[in-house]
Amino acid sequence: MKLKLIGVWAVLLLLPAIPVLVFYAVFDNQNYFHLEDAARGIVATGPIAAYIALVWLGWQIYKRVSSLLDPLTPYEEELLGTSWRFTASSYHGTKRKGSFKVTQASNGDLCFAGTFEDDGGKNVGSWESTLAHCEDGRLQIVYDLDDFGKGDLEQTSGMLSLNADAQDPNRISGNWVVFGRAETNGNMVCEKIG
Repeated sequence: MKLKLIGVWAVLLLLPAIPVLVFYAVFDNQNYFHLEDAARGIVATGPIAAYIALVWLGWQIYKRVSSLLDPLTPYEEELLGTSWRFTASSYHGTKRKGSFKVTQASNGDLCFAGTFEDDGGKNVGSWESTLAHCEDGRLQIVYDLDDFGKGDLEQTSGMLSLNADAQDPNRISGNWVVFGRAETNGNMVCEKIG
């Protein structure tokens, strides 16, 4: 499947080169310009601009084709549209409870987004995945975190590594870490809602 995608990308990259070469052959001396006093920056015109525009269009087509040719795995299909409740415990004793939903992003990947509460049940933050990879019942998620539990909004990123429970399909668990904060890591247990 990946070989097909590479072939599609190669065609979409090389196909726009044909009109560029034809333009250069037909309009020989008119393909050059003299640049003086470029206060506004450089503006691409002519065949090279056409090539850049066509490669950009090819990339847009490639992204759509790759999402069609690389569908979700059976486990990802099971996760899509589900809601989960979680308990996260840090190694220094802090506990957070919350929930999240699994949806599909515009690029075809799974998207995880949710909120979490402090010990008193007060909503103190939210998180959303920026990258999610699922393979053989293992989830690896990079996420952005908005945490206002200490009063001021603190924005950071983190990573989750979760594994499906072989005995209970409604449970996943694993570890988490927040980047840039010393010793901010722990474990997480998630249970499907409904």
